[in-house]
Amino acid sequence: GHGLTTDDRVFFSAVNGESLPTGLSATTLYFVRATALTTDVFTVATTSGGSAVDISALGEVMFMKTVLNTFGSAGNLTIAIGAIVLLPREEEP
Repeated sequence: GHGLTTDDRVFFSAVNGESLPTGLSATTLYFVRATALTTDVFTVATTSGGSAVDISALGEVMFMKTVLNTFGSAGNLTIAIGAIVLLPREEEP
């Protein structure tokens, strides 16, 4: 049960040192298609309602659903000098 619905946005990432299957890109956000959508199966397109991406090779992937957030107004984010510390992943608390 993947939990996805039509037009959800997903991206893919390779796992276990594998390459992404031919046809998928790690830098592309894909749309879940209504066609062939079941509890355990989904296809993706590069545009909403578009043709299915042709995945022509096997591979092991991880997918993540993205959620678009829309803000009513734009503004500036102000951060005081020294207020943010970015740590490498292995040093996160």
